[in-house]
Amino acid sequence: MGLCSESVFLSVLDLVKRSGLPVEMPRYLPKQWKRALEVDKKSRGGMIQYVFVRDLGCVETRPILPLDLALKTKKL
Repeated sequence: MGLCSESVFLSVLDLVKRSGLPVEMPRYLPKQWKRALEVDKKSRGGMIQYVFVRDLGCVETRPILPLDLALKTKKL
């Protein structure tokens, strides 16, 4: 999504992998993503409070519509 440098992305990806956490997105249709995100614990008022990494140790939260997030994750 272009909010951090490639080196930060690769560092975070490596940490996630070494922690044994999944790094691949499940193959859901946008409608399935939307439905799952609407009941997510970060959902408030129809928006997801999503955490974006800007740099190591620096994140920001932004509200995003579930369908927008579903469509963006499909492109990853």
